[in-house]
Amino acid sequence: MKKKNLLIVLTAMLTVSIILSSCSTVNKSAMEESISVYDHDIQGFHSFEMTAVDGRIRKYTVYVPWSYDGSTSFPVVMHLHGGALSVEDIIQYQSQHNWQIKAEQENFLVVYPLGSRPNNDAPASGMMMYEGQIPIETYGPDDIDKWGNPTAWDDRWISIATGDDVGFIDGLIDQLDSDYSIDLNRVYVSGISNGGMMAWRLAEELSDRLAAVASVVGAHRMPEDAVLERAVPFISIVGDYDDRKIGSFEGGYMDFFGTPFPKFLGSSTWQEPWQDQIDIWIKAIGASPEFEIIRDDERVTAHLYKNSSGSEFQDWRIHDMGHTWPGMMEPGVGPEAANPRSDAVIGEDLIWDFFKRFSLGNP
Repeated sequence: MKKKNLLIVLTAMLTVSIILSSCSTVNKSAMEESISVYDHDIQGFHSFEMTAVDGRIRKYTVYVPWSYDGSTSFPVVMHLHGGALSVEDIIQYQSQHNWQIKAEQENFLVVYPLGSRPNNDAPASGMMMYEGQIPIETYGPDDIDKWGNPTAWDDRWISIATGDDVGFIDGLIDQLDSDYSIDLNRVYVSGISNGGMMAWRLAEELSDRLAAVASVVGAHRMPEDAVLERAVPFISIVGDYDDRKIGSFEGGYMDFFGTPFPKFLGSSTWQEPWQDQIDIWIKAIGASPEFEIIRDDERVTAHLYKNSSGSEFQDWRIHDMGHTWPGMMEPGVGPEAANPRSDAVIGEDLIWDFFKRFSLGNP
């Protein structure tokens, strides 16, 4: 009797074991199918070259997040480096490396285009400013080579980069559309310093291709009677302690580490008072000069301007920040130490929260 009962128990246990094993196998298989496998040929960093509209070979790097597999169209954020920097600088530099983190969180591609140089036939060498090898006081109009032929953006103002940078970005959007599954209604541009100045220009000249644009510590210059075909939603961030005087209330000659910009960077480095620059933009997009207050405290003042079509311009001023990326807190190097850091806002968080509200056609 005992043996019979034992046999019954063992049989039941075996049956349950088989059922559980079967369920486990099914669940494991379903789980494996639902997990995206990282493929380094698709995801991560990839660098490319393309022939731009002016015939120049231009370079750019794409960061593809883990979630991308080509089955869904992803938004694109292009981030423009500052003057005399490179794609490698901007990727490794703490101030902007968080765009990759944000891309993983929010599912978009990050693209780092490389600017152009005064002499495209010569190698682009660094300025080596931190080693004291640039005799700024001796610069004249024929001293381009003393800057090491740096890479910059033709913002029509402080830079004499000679490439068709607007044409390059326009063509790059088409190239990305050919190579990746992207949402052409959600292409955005962010830029810092000279890249921020270029961002203003792109908002004017590629208004039919860019859903929204951001400039960080980038000054702005455009004709006073300019009227934009489309008022691109725009967010600008400047700091009170910018040693280039970008965002200056009074205006004045733009400085470079305490020294007026040399002839190399343009025929005139005078900038109008910041509010005058803003007023020209507000008029160009048809917005009311009356603003709403987004934030106003001891660290940040932010104003919102709107037009009748639903587009907007946000003017953010960080009171304890210099010429740097908001949220970057590591100490500056060399002369950059003169620019205080601030975590009053986190640049990529603020900008992406602004970007994701807009697509082409909205407004």
